[in-house]
Order: sequence, then structure tokens, then C-alpha cells
Amino acid sequence: MKKYDVIVAGGGTAGVFAALSAAREGMKVLLLEKNTACGGIGGDGAVAPYYDRNDLALSIDLDMETAARQQDAGFLLPLKNNCISTELMKGTLERHLIRSGVKVIYQAVVTGVEKKGKLITGVSWHDREGKHSASATVTIDATADGILLLLAGANFLPGRQMDNARQPYSRIFTYLADGKLWNYGGDAGYIDPDDPEKFTGECLRSAAGQIPEAFMEKEKRFGYSPLAGVREGRHLAGVQTIRFKEVIRGIQYSSPVAWEYANFDSHSIDMALEDDEVFLFSVVAMQWGTRMNIAIPLGALIPAGLDGIIAAGRMISADHAASQAVRMKGCMKHIGAVAGVLAAVAAKHDVPVSAVSPDEITGVLPAGSADEMLRYNEELWMKEPDEIREYLRRKNPGSAIWSVYLLGKKEYLYDLLNESDFARNHAAFALALMHDDKALPVLRELAGRRDETFSETLRNEPVRESHGVIATYLLGYLDDMESFSLLKEIFTEKRDFFFTAAAWRSIIRMANKNACLRESAGRFMRKFLAGDDVVPGFTCYCGELYDASGKIKALTGKWLKSISGSDRKIFDQ
Repeated sequence: MKKYDVIVAGGGTAGVFAALSAAREGMKVLLLEKNTACGGIGGDGAVAPYYDRNDLALSIDLDMETAARQQDAGFLLPLKNNCISTELMKGTLERHLIRSGVKVIYQAVVTGVEKKGKLITGVSWHDREGKHSASATVTIDATADGILLLLAGANFLPGRQMDNARQPYSRIFTYLADGKLWNYGGDAGYIDPDDPEKFTGECLRSAAGQIPEAFMEKEKRFGYSPLAGVREGRHLAGVQTIRFKEVIRGIQYSSPVAWEYANFDSHSIDMALEDDEVFLFSVVAMQWGTRMNIAIPLGALIPAGLDGIIAAGRMISADHAASQAVRMKGCMKHIGAVAGVLAAVAAKHDVPVSAVSPDEITGVLPAGSADEMLRYNEELWMKEPDEIREYLRRKNPGSAIWSVYLLGKKEYLYDLLNESDFARNHAAFALALMHDDKALPVLRELAGRRDETFSETLRNEPVRESHGVIATYLLGYLDDMESFSLLKEIFTEKRDFFFTAAAWRSIIRMANKNACLRESAGRFMRKFLAGDDVVPGFTCYCGELYDASGKIKALTGKWLKSISGSDRKIFDQ
């Protein structure tokens, strides 16, 4: 059996940087990749731009090298200045892997691990020659979906609380316009990366759905990404977990080994079914577009109960909600580089991965101290009541609503409830976050008239839900029993998916909390299941129809079953 210092499974965004970083530390490295190119979503995935910051020195060097090549007269330039050709990038990465002495094997599918107790000592895989195995001092799982960790017996965190769903995935195509190339795509629906049959079926459907009936002269289609843009799969249960509710409240992690700078970029198309914290922060407080610095602790890369193996990629230990901010290309490169250096330090000193101190992982973190990162976050939130009141009066309230929650003071909001629409509605939303019943009259009115007003995020984009939908959701959040009949009315009329889902969530929440409502809610929901009522759906990119009726009916059936048993499961309290 061949022996390596470090074996990396997965040659995507994180895996390449893990392999290169370990090799630059003098390690003998084997890189196993199931496809026939490196780069992952930034290669065959055709995602050319950076969504977040990109300040890893190695990444900048490779980008500059690739950018210089794409300036050649014989190459079609990407349309935007911040885009690097994904086709050229694959070649750049492969050249550097070869120069660094990394052994690369394509079409290698990992099939198992070698173990001594809890220590991972090697990897098995299958390639075009058959079955193989190799030993390693440290292995790195950079397969995006944690395949190696799964085979090693690691534990994983669930998806969203309501139904374990993951984020929608995307499909990307390339087109030619004005003599330049541009990559474009959209959310193609939900996909389950854990179910091979369903995953394959969805890939086949969306790949065919990308191709239009007629091509347009002004946008000549150039090619289609062979990879589905999966945003979320498994999440490792690590030594330390990045939790959404902690990050949005300013709780950070000591001695970070990497930083992400991004918003919580949830692509959910059914936000009312998301975890409470996601809806409250992203929709009620309108902070979907707010970017902040997020500390990545070393423990998020280390599986609990195992040693000799490191996670590098979007499967690091982060809960469903937090993972939407720590999955971008720039962050994946940082995490890959950290994993490579961590593996090298452990291999050089022959110590467990868990014994390596964050201080020993040098040369990866960007310039700027943790204090500077956290100071930036602190400055996102307003501190003065007069400033908060002024912003609450605007169509774009900025960070005012969440700032009210963080400050914990609310008395100065009461008189805004008597002002014009935006001031009044935003003040009511802020008070609802603090469980103040003085918000209820406004919320009842907004839900009662199915208000279609939309505020704007910090990015001057419409908030995902209307004021009426937000109010419908918050009536359940505040357990307003007086509104129970109104909520059933909204659900019954099936105005659109967003009102219907918010009303459903509130009815279920209130029935779970109040035994006196449970029988009535049960009869109401059984009647819904037995009838032919259709919850309005909508079409995603690539022609996928979001089956709203199927989703709500499945969740309703699950809830009815849970309340009929002796061990009643409560969806949310």
C-alpha cells in the first residue's frame, strides 16, 4: 500500500487549495477527484465571479495569472471585470498542482476508509484501473457532501427544522453577447444530494429544462455547466459548530482560523417554512442582504469522535441557517488552505489533528485583526434611538429593526405606531421581535387586509415577503389567539403560496402551544387534507414547478400524525 502524508478526497474549490497548501508545506500529497477537471463550482460549475471577498494570497496569485491569460486577443473575455474564466482557471489549477508535486488521480470515486479505532489511516477508491488503497498520516474530506466523513462514521447535523430540506440548487449556462462570454443561471428547485435516484432525476430534468425551445440571436448559447450548483448537503457534527442564532447576535468564536464576509444568502423559495431565526432576521428584520464578518473556528473542521481526518468545504460544522453564509468560493478557498496547513502541521509533528493549536496555522489568515473584523460587525447596528426612529420611517429601514432587538429597548417606538405606513409597520415588526403585544393591532390590520406593501433591504432590493405576509407569520409568533379565526380564513382562501404558508405556520404553532386550539386546528387541517383545495405554486428556473400543495399537505399529515400519538412532536415552540 502506498503511503502519503496527506490524502485529499475531492478536487473542488476547497480540495485544490488544501492539496496545494499541504504540498507547499513539504507534504507528499495525493488528490482524488471523481470528475476529469479540478476547481469544482469554480471550474466545471461555471461560477465565474466572487460573491464575497477574496483575500487569500494564493487565490489572488492564481486569479492574477489566469486573468493575464484571458487578456490574450485570441480569448473571449468574460463580460464582467470581476469574473475569471472558469475554463482557464481549470488549467491554472492543474499546472500548479503538477508543479507542487501533488499526485492527481481523476475519475477516482472514494469507496472507504482505513481505520484504527477512531483514527483514520487511509483511503480506498475505485478508478479506471479498479480498486486501490493508500495510507496517509492525515486525510482531508473535500468532497462537498462529506462522503469520506460518512464512510468514516462521522455524525452529521440535520437540515432545516421543519422538513430537513436543504437549499435550492442552481443551473448555469454560458452565452455569447457583444463578443464576450457571460455565465448566467438561476435556482432550479430543491434537490436531495443524499438520495442518488432523486438527485439524478432532478439533474436530468433541470439539464433538459435549461435548453430553450428557440435560441436568441442577441444571446448565443455557448455551453451548459455539467455540474448541478448544489448549495447545501450534509453538515458535519464537529468539535465546534457555527450557529446562526449566535452569529446574528454578535457571538463570535475565539481564535478563528478563517473569516467569511457574506450575507446569509438563503435561496429558500418557501421562507415561511424556514427556521424561525431565519425568517425573523432575514424577512422581519429585513437583513437578508447584510454582510458581516463570520469567524470560522478550527473545531468546525474537525469531526467529533474521529481523528486523522479534516473537513474542508461546505460540509464544515455549521447549522442549516449559518451554512448559507459559509459556502462561498472565497471562504471555501480559505477553509481548504487552512485544512492543508493543519494537516501538514499534524503530519510533521506526528500529533492528532485535534491537538494542533490555531496559532500553528500560519500564513492563511488575511491582513486585519479579529478586533477589526468584529468592530466592523458592531458598526453595522444602530445605537441611538433617534437614528433608529428615522430609519424606521423609510421604505429601506437599514439595520434599524434588528438594532432595536439587539439594544433591548423599545419604549421610544410606541409613538411610531401612530405614524404613516412604513414607520408604523416597521415599529410593529420590531416590537413583535421583542414579544411586545402592542404590535398586535397593526399586525392584525396588515394581515386582515392582506397588505401587499414591500420594504427594501440594505441592497435596495424588495424584501422577500410583503408586510401582510410578515404580519400573518408574526401573529402566530406572538400567539395571538384572537387572530386564530383570521389565520384560518387566510389559509382557506389560498390567495397565494406566501400568505398560505405563513398562515399555516401560525395555525400549527398556536395549536402546538395551546391545547384549547388543538382539536379545532386538527379538524380544520383534516378537512384540508380530505378536500381538493390547491395551494398555489410557482415555476422555478429550468421549468421546475414548486409543488406547494404537496409540500403543505405532507407537512400537515406529519403534524396530524404527531398530535394523535402519545409522544407528540412539537414542530416549534
